[in-house]
Amino acid sequence: MSYTFGALPTLGFALPFRNLSFGKWSGALPDQFAYLAGTPTGTHSEYNPGFDLSRACRITDTGVISSASNTLVQYIDLPSYIPNGQVTHVGAAVLSDLGGSYGSGKAVVKLIQVTTGDLASIYNENVASWAIIDGNSTAGINTANGDLGIKFEIRSYNSEADPAGLFDCLMAQHGRTAAERYYAFTHYPDLSGVEITPFTFSVDKRGAGGDLLSYDQTGGAVKWRIKFPFFNVPSAFVEVLNEFWAYSRGLYGPARPIVLTHNLVNVSAAHTTGQDFLHRPPWIICKIVNDELPFQTPAGQFLGADMFDGTLIFEEV
Repeated sequence: MSYTFGALPTLGFALPFRNLSFGKWSGALPDQFAYLAGTPTGTHSEYNPGFDLSRACRITDTGVISSASNTLVQYIDLPSYIPNGQVTHVGAAVLSDLGGSYGSGKAVVKLIQVTTGDLASIYNENVASWAIIDGNSTAGINTANGDLGIKFEIRSYNSEADPAGLFDCLMAQHGRTAAERYYAFTHYPDLSGVEITPFTFSVDKRGAGGDLLSYDQTGGAVKWRIKFPFFNVPSAFVEVLNEFWAYSRGLYGPARPIVLTHNLVNVSAAHTTGQDFLHRPPWIICKIVNDELPFQTPAGQFLGADMFDGTLIFEEV
């Protein structure tokens, strides 16, 4: 898979890392992330605007960096439902050349296990506009090791000194079986009914002098909601979507977050200088918020048609 504007959407189960778009940042580092190296190098700072509406993480380092010590990592316990040998898929939005006084960089994102080593590795280098990168794992998850980690770092491109880069919208996912990384839709949603909208948690109030005051106790968090309506789609497709709905709602055990790759971002559009002007993330880590099974009634009036209508509502977690 590679991210292709207008391609069929995909669904996968999100490995439960947190704060992968750096919406939460209350200290020196983004929440949930820590230095990988014992004696870290480089600087790590918030950068606005990010690829999406929330901030990005900027890493800068000094000198020629061939083996990075500026790496940030987040570790989680391996979920009990992951089968041995599970294949995965990883993605990120990166910008690998900030220009100015910085040298060109190589922006690297990896999924790892402490004992097993690298499971997946993706990178982009020497590009001065945002890029969406993604790639498949080259090794399956080893359930004998009880950890998972996602890490990112900046290195030098072509031995240039003082590299810098931006990271945003990290993602790691797996499919419904050990051999599946994600499920690709077999039918498009009805385009005229697709909605992709951000929402915030700001509150507006009038002060004593009549001035309009706005504040947000979350610190400016932005979440996305995506609606996909479907008309006259076959039962085999509906069965898969209903399965993801059931997992998302916790019917088959602990509720699992989902990765929806909507393919509604065009990073190559000339008028955006390489970034979607609406600041849409390339994917959202979400749940399906329909309270009831989305596809219940056969389409039309003839039950034997075995075709269905329904609308899925995805909301970022």
